[in-house]
Amino acid sequence: MMENEDFKLDISPRIEDFKYYLHSHPRVIFSARFGDGKSYFLRHFQDTDDIKKEYIILTLHPVNYQVLDNKDIFEMIKRDLLFQLIYNNMIKDDMAIADSWAYYLAIRSHASSILEWVAGSMSLLGYPEQIETAVLTYIKASKLFSNIRDKVKELRNPKEHLLDSFFDETSKVIFDNDPITKLIRSSIASCQNDGKKVALVIEDMDRLDPAHLFRIMNVFAAHMDYVYYDFRKPDESVMDNKFGVDNVIFVMDIDNTRRIYQHFYGENTNFQGYIDKFCSSGYFRYSLQEEKAKKTYEYITRSISVDRDVLEQYLNVEEVSSETIRKIKNAVNNPEAQIKPIGQDYSFKGESFPITILLLFVILERLQMSKDDIINKTESILNTDSEILLPYIAGYLEKISKSQITYKMKDTGKVAIGVHITGIYNGKFQYNRFSAMDAANDKSTAGYIEPLLNFIS
Repeated sequence: MMENEDFKLDISPRIEDFKYYLHSHPRVIFSARFGDGKSYFLRHFQDTDDIKKEYIILTLHPVNYQVLDNKDIFEMIKRDLLFQLIYNNMIKDDMAIADSWAYYLAIRSHASSILEWVAGSMSLLGYPEQIETAVLTYIKASKLFSNIRDKVKELRNPKEHLLDSFFDETSKVIFDNDPITKLIRSSIASCQNDGKKVALVIEDMDRLDPAHLFRIMNVFAAHMDYVYYDFRKPDESVMDNKFGVDNVIFVMDIDNTRRIYQHFYGENTNFQGYIDKFCSSGYFRYSLQEEKAKKTYEYITRSISVDRDVLEQYLNVEEVSSETIRKIKNAVNNPEAQIKPIGQDYSFKGESFPITILLLFVILERLQMSKDDIINKTESILNTDSEILLPYIAGYLEKISKSQITYKMKDTGKVAIGVHITGIYNGKFQYNRFSAMDAANDKSTAGYIEPLLNFIS
């Protein structure tokens, strides 16, 4: 039995594909179905040596936000991104902070201090305690945020010239170019000046509430093509990706998002026209179903020492590839815990019967195969090609049936009535057949498989 062995897929070719895709696509929809392992892929992509040298990748999980009715999800995204920049040491102390920026924080926040505002924001974002502590510690010690605190304290009382500056700074609402956004952009630009690209990954988009999902996409789309409906001279500060990042990566199942869109806005709406405002050059579709099926067979066969041809009789490629990696790993995790003691009756010359077949049944049940389906599939195998299954099950059937079952002999048209166990070697039964007869006199194995399932809790 394997102990804590990882379920590893060879994703290196697709990692290379995605790396080159990013170079030519500043805005990306990374499309994969639930269970295709997109989070697994992105995690390993970020850990690739050449990607770490070239990119700083910031990942947001809006689905985890504790969004209140009076909170704009995009405001939450900005706060999340700001705190990630802090946590990744991407904000420099020598950054200049205009009075209007500080005044913006002073009149937008009801908190009595920057620390209180940060702590409250991080609570809404659902950060774990260790990250919250690290960010708050940095802010307490930071010269930059000390300057912000002083300015915010000074500017609690309205000043007419700063009011003018504030409204000037926040007038471009559609572009969301407020002081917090400017702080984020300045920090990202500083990293880029140091030779790093910055990519923004927004995970699990199609798991968001539809209103939040399309709110985010609308903001990004408006930011990118504002020139078409704004009559001012294009402003370079808002022409590129939001926040000035090199790549924006929306992670979703594009087909599921299409269904959500049409349900939300109506069947006759033009989803393609909508999505093209964000990404007009296609999607990066990710799926490793064939590789996942191969690795699943390998993973299970190594885990319980069963031959692949036996496993394939119970689970075909389509069934295997449709399961999530997480579900496969959970199904294979410690199946022995569900095996009841089989007792002395199920032993040969003092050696207990091998339990591989019982472990397989546990895994099949965990993968949502019903007991009836397990029984029917097992009987079908025994009645069509018993050779592949008898090394795992013969001892149990001899004990349960008292040698009255018939087994079809492969490619002979004959059956053998019963088997006789001669030994147990390497986790398999050794046996002899006897009493060959015409297949026309074949007897059913029905009733002899079900008792095996009684060994499973």
